Amino acid sequence: MSLKHLLVIILNILLLTLLLINTNGTLANQNTSISSHDVKITTTMNYLGNFANALLREHGSVESIISGSIDPHFFEPSASDLINLQEADVILAIGHEQIDQWLTDFIQDNPNLAPKVFNVINLETILEYDPIIEAENPHFWLSPINALIMVENIKNHFEDLDLLESEILDTNFALYESELQSLLTEIEQASQLYNGTKVVVDHPAFFYFLDLLGFERMGAIEEHEGVDPSPLHIQELTNLMKKENINLIIASKTQAGSDVDQLASNTGAKIAFLTPLPGIEGAEIYTKMIRYNLNSLKNPSEPAKQDDLNIQSFFIGITLVTLIFVRKLSTKYVDR
Repeated sequence: MSLKHLLVIILNILLLTLLLINTNGTLANQNTSISSHDVKITTTMNYLGNFANALLREHGSVESIISGSIDPHFFEPSASDLINLQEADVILAIGHEQIDQWLTDFIQDNPNLAPKVFNVINLETILEYDPIIEAENPHFWLSPINALIMVENIKNHFEDLDLLESEILDTNFALYESELQSLLTEIEQASQLYNGTKVVVDHPAFFYFLDLLGFERMGAIEEHEGVDPSPLHIQELTNLMKKENINLIIASKTQAGSDVDQLASNTGAKIAFLTPLPGIEGAEIYTKMIRYNLNSLKNPSEPAKQDDLNIQSFFIGITLVTLIFVRKLSTKYVDR
């Protein structure tokens, strides 16, 4: 073999070696990308999605099923929601029998997905008795104290699953913990203004939040979940508010009905519209939601004027009469 041929062989071996090294390096980088960027988290409630995003940041994707415009008590998942659950690596839930019942039903039909589900908090140690509803109140997430517990539990679970390096999770947790502590400081400062203030609420959703602020809830417009209050109940609340000199009603931004305006008009009370879930304008994420609620308490709305309520009731009545007339008319022609 000539020297020239030998040099050619050596050069080819060197080139092949360099190519293999480069290929291995590329594969190693691809493997790192798969472990850190292709993690898919699905959460039942969107505030859990906020918590997961705060921990993963750019190192994973997070989908949330229930947003701020949806009442979780009556939620029914769509086909796309169920596909999200099936495709998730981890499913974050709260495990409450009312709010997460739809998930429990789905897991019963798909038991192979049960290992993916992680309930982010121990409800037995968190839920508090609410005298307004004479039962444990499930809206515990509206306290940043409980939010902090959930975020730490999620971080520990991600570490157990080795989804991301512990150093990154610890750093991201520390940053979010600082944000939540800032919220608690703001709440503590606001409590000096509100402590002992008597209010009426439309729904018991804000129990934990209002308790931190020192409000004293004297009654609720909603007598039972999803049931409109009776005229007698509204009159009783009117009498109570006048007797106790209550001048503030706290209502849900997305769920308040005309009864809130009616009670405010009866008593001259202002209305603070809060949101129990992030996802509406100005309260897109959990931390913004808490500040949105604090700001709403500082700037309550004036009650609607009685004339406006009468006009509103008039048009609602006209609409109902028209719908009934059209339905009867269409039935008449169908029968012919």
